[in-house]
Formats: sequence, structure tokens, C-alpha cells
Amino acid sequence: MRMRYFGDSYDIVKRFLLHTIDPEGSWAAFPMFTDSDSQRIAAGYEAFLGVRVIRSDTIQVDTVRREHFEISPHEHRLFVDPNTGIRMGPPTKAKSSPDYVFSEELIRLCVAEPQRLVVVFDQSHPRGAERESLRRKLEAFQHQGLHGFAYSSHAGFVVLSAPEQVLTAARNRLTLSGLPGERIVVVQP
Repeated sequence: MRMRYFGDSYDIVKRFLLHTIDPEGSWAAFPMFTDSDSQRIAAGYEAFLGVRVIRSDTIQVDTVRREHFEISPHEHRLFVDPNTGIRMGPPTKAKSSPDYVFSEELIRLCVAEPQRLVVVFDQSHPRGAERESLRRKLEAFQHQGLHGFAYSSHAGFVVLSAPEQVLTAARNRLTLSGLPGERIVVVQP
């Protein structure tokens, strides 16, 4: 998460989505800060999004990602906020790697706590093929035993959980908000 974008329209959508999906939930946020003065905005991020930041140190190319993504199993509602989005596959040491959360990391987060719901900000799609990109990602997660849906808009999100009932409840609350159904991407088992 880059600080120069903090407070933009994407953040407004993030707040709406999180508090619509689970208004009673205590959201733990994992903003993947890449700027060196990330500590400075962590409190503002918490206040604006209505979340609790659980990791405010920066993520860099040489970060030991397995350790960086260690999260208490007591965190049932988790928001992951990378600069760009989800990259499928295992973590790499590429220069751009801090801008992404990798699918392998998300799978680990989901299965570590049986009732966990994970929401991920995801802008990593080819222009004009956003829905198809989201569908492919959801299919890949489904093959790994996770349930998911996506919100497709200028600010895209992937929502994942190991138990289907947790995911279904989240999708139902989002649908009841009046959000147009065509914005929600699902894949059939």
C-alpha cells in the first residue's frame, strides 16, 4: 500500500465493502506498506477504514515473506491490502514482488483458521479482461479447496474462505446491500 494514495476513492470502496460484508466483524488489516514511513499513517489508516492494523512494517524484496505473513489464528476477519493485487503462484524475489500478495500466501492464511474470511484488494488484471482474470483466480483457489467470490469494479476485490458457509454469508450481506449482482463474480464447483 503506497501512502500517496491513502484516502483515495479506492479506500472509500474498501471501507464500504468490509463493513457491508461483516458489519459486526472486528477487521484485522494487513496493509502491505512499501513506503519507509508507513508507521506514520497506520493510525490514520485504521481510523479511516475502521480496521485494526496488525502489521505496519514495510514489505520489501528481501523480506522473509513466510514470517511476514504469520498472523494469529484468532484473527477471523482479515483484509489484505497490497499495492497491486494477487499474483498466482509461490512468492518470488522479483523487484515487483512487494506490490503483490501471492496465492500461496492467501491459501495459507485461509486454512490457518477454519472460520477466517479474507478480503484482498486486487487490481492485477489485464485491462478489459478484469472479470475473466478474476474468474481464473477464483477457479485456481477453488482447486486448492477454498471458496471465493470477487467484486468487479474499478476497485476490485477477491473474497476467500475455507468454509463455504462463511463465504456464503459474506456474499449474501453484500448482495443485500443493493450492490448490482453483475458486479459479483462467482465460479461454479
